[in-house]
Amino acid sequence: MSLSKIAVLSPAAGNGNLGDEASLTALMQNIRRRHPHIEIYVISANPRDTEIRHRVQAWPVGRRVGRAPIDGKLNQSTAGVTESASLRNVCAWGRVKAALKRAPFVFRLLKRVYGIPGLGFAILAEGRFLAASLRRVKRTDLLVMSGSGSFCDHFGGPFNFPYTIFKWTLLARVAGIPVIFPSVGLGPLLSPLSRLLVRASLTLAEYRTVRDVTSQKLLREVGWTGKTPVFPDLAYSLDVPENSGGTTRGGLLVGINVFPHFDARFWPDADPAKYERYIDCIASFVAWLFQHGYRVALFPTQIRADTMVIDDVKHLVSQRYSPEVAQSLLESSVRHVSDLLCVLSSVDLVVASRFHGTLLSFPLIRQYEGLFDDV
Repeated sequence: MSLSKIAVLSPAAGNGNLGDEASLTALMQNIRRRHPHIEIYVISANPRDTEIRHRVQAWPVGRRVGRAPIDGKLNQSTAGVTESASLRNVCAWGRVKAALKRAPFVFRLLKRVYGIPGLGFAILAEGRFLAASLRRVKRTDLLVMSGSGSFCDHFGGPFNFPYTIFKWTLLARVAGIPVIFPSVGLGPLLSPLSRLLVRASLTLAEYRTVRDVTSQKLLREVGWTGKTPVFPDLAYSLDVPENSGGTTRGGLLVGINVFPHFDARFWPDADPAKYERYIDCIASFVAWLFQHGYRVALFPTQIRADTMVIDDVKHLVSQRYSPEVAQSLLESSVRHVSDLLCVLSSVDLVVASRFHGTLLSFPLIRQYEGLFDDV
């Protein structure tokens, strides 16, 4: 196949998740290594951020996308301490949502009533967007998804990632453009509609692999019977710097990748008690490391959400422990994939809460640990 223009579908690009950005970066590095003169267009949730971050032309993945570079927190005014008024407000809203969801009929009815007035306009606007997107796809020779874990519906339900991937796959096939899904991750897929859309997308693709056996098992559970081998996540092929190694001067340096575990400011199913327990766990762990002679650096891999968690951990440490513990706590400035790789190459040990925080540690450090959702 002669290729001159490739469209890269990256539904989560531009949202601040450096794991997704790492997979996208790795894919483009591999494409350019084999086809140095090829034109790449990235279909992104935030085209402006993607154009600046990756120096490519970007198209909007949907009608509603981000339009400014991501360089900080979800909302600076809500970031802060666990006991702050802003956090109490979002936690209260999380409790209201949780209460409504215990009455599913009422919750669904309120959502539908709220959405009725704009339904007709949304359908017309989506039609216009699809027509414009079809014209864009026709200019390319191939549509390839940038791996990662976008085959899921826990953020936004079936009409977020599952529908987005399906519509771009369908547009490509209507245009006569082949579609490939290399090393994709799946799950969770809770809605029957999500599962139907995923099966349809895979059926339309000419090539498909998954990044782990869990995704392969989920494919069988959703009714997919085609051949789908397991290959490593695309980020494994990312060009990484040489490991500089943490220095033992003053104790080993432990990098902790925090996570908005059930945080109402980010997580779809908020649980303030679980989030506060998670923050308490991280703060206690930081103090334990300090008492045993380790140095600690906190770092994000989701630069909007994780930075707020870092603020909450630092505040709790400063309230609960001696000033020496709080003053010894380092915070790494991370805004780009290259920043993240520099942090990982400079520490001795990583404690990661996110998938790519763990994955990217493998080629760069000697030791790692994973935190799971049992706190």
